[in-house]
Amino acid sequence: MAIYGAIGILGWYNFIEKKESVDVQCDVFSSDITIRYSRFVLRFYSRELLRELKFILVNNEMTDENKINTMILNALENNMETIISQFNFVDTPIKNLGNWYADNFDFNNFQKEIITIMFDPTLKVDAKIQNISDLLESYHLKIVSLLMNKLRGNTTNGRQANQSGAGYSRNRPC
Repeated sequence: MAIYGAIGILGWYNFIEKKESVDVQCDVFSSDITIRYSRFVLRFYSRELLRELKFILVNNEMTDENKINTMILNALENNMETIISQFNFVDTPIKNLGNWYADNFDFNNFQKEIITIMFDPTLKVDAKIQNISDLLESYHLKIVSLLMNKLRGNTTNGRQANQSGAGYSRNRPC
């Protein structure tokens, strides 16, 4: 019995020693996978945003502009925060990809354009959602293009963080 105990202890000792000496590294996304992943995340959360905006349009009177503006802004900010968190969760060639996304996405103009479409009295709900979908696609194409340039080391076509005053700020004025 003592022999089996000694063999067991020796086995556990060897296991622990080998385990501590192995350098475990997490996988880092390649540039190509980072671009594909970002497109997927943006498309997925765009669909969720469109559903939420359609819900706002269908279930609310568009007469109370302050209430609707607040609802739209909350939807946009929640969507942005979710995307930032999702991007920061993965290990990519760009450290904290979500923060990079927040700095380079033109959130203020995006928000203004969304609100303009939402309050356009000449459009019906489906036309508004289609226009917002097209707008989302154009903004996402811009950000993915900037991302591709950044990953290729070409920042001349891309905007550097906060140079234009654009970007997303968690500390927006009320």
